[in-house]
Amino acid sequence: APGFLNLTLRDSYLTDYLSAMRENTRLGLPTTENPRTIVLDYGGPNVAKPLHVGHLRSAIIGDSVKRICRFFGDRVVGDVQMGDWGLQMGLIIAELHERRPDLPFFYSSLTGEYPAEAPFTISELEEIYPAASAKAKEDPAFAAKAHDATFQLQSGHSGYRALWEKIMQVSLADLKRNYEKLNVSFDVWFGESDAQPFIEPMLAGFRERGLTRQSDGAEVMDVAEEGDAKEVPPCILVKSDGATLYATTDLATLVERERDFRPDKVLYIVDKRQSLHFEQVFRAARKAGIVRPE
Repeated sequence: APGFLNLTLRDSYLTDYLSAMRENTRLGLPTTENPRTIVLDYGGPNVAKPLHVGHLRSAIIGDSVKRICRFFGDRVVGDVQMGDWGLQMGLIIAELHERRPDLPFFYSSLTGEYPAEAPFTISELEEIYPAASAKAKEDPAFAAKAHDATFQLQSGHSGYRALWEKIMQVSLADLKRNYEKLNVSFDVWFGESDAQPFIEPMLAGFRERGLTRQSDGAEVMDVAEEGDAKEVPPCILVKSDGATLYATTDLATLVERERDFRPDKVLYIVDKRQSLHFEQVFRAARKAGIVRPE
């Protein structure tokens, strides 16, 4: 009459069940009948910047998800996906140029090899970035210099590329030490820079198929769908000044992952505040056929 169904289990049943779990190396859990290939995107550290609590959260949750999926028999590729190619690189290069204009990385007439050793430590790098970021907010000329340095780096400036390699060398060693202390591991250490070769061919394909349009000088892809409860803005791929954005890099990263791993599923461990960004990216990826339909 009260709407409850009460079950009472015999002590002998519970004892036998728990004893069987203890004697089974898999605790009684079966492996999946159809193992999947899963790319797991977690970590997301920015090069030349210290880890913060948000990185700790995604690293621990991500590594836990990886272990659970592997325990059930899935093949999981864990990718740290570093921020290593954006404006923070231009800020560091611009600040180093002002502090150390004598460094050979800034010589336009250099004919020999660049120095093998990095001209800074990780502690110095972690001080340089916030200083440069604060300066850019106060000094428009310095901000323009940082943007230009970013453009030059991404366009192949030999000195800036060599300096970027030193930044990566120092930062990567520090990141690996920190993640090792957390008992967190990654199978591949890719970053935004790894996706760059895929961007132009990808955009060219979008244009050929008429998937993009111009909007106030920017190039966008419409991703709104019938039945949306709230507005989903277009996904901006190229800004009016010709620069690409995180969405462009994330789409190119999916192109790269499809080529390298042919995953059945790609999982992202990210902050809830990035929900709209990834909703736009995932819709664009499905619309363009980068990933297979769900």
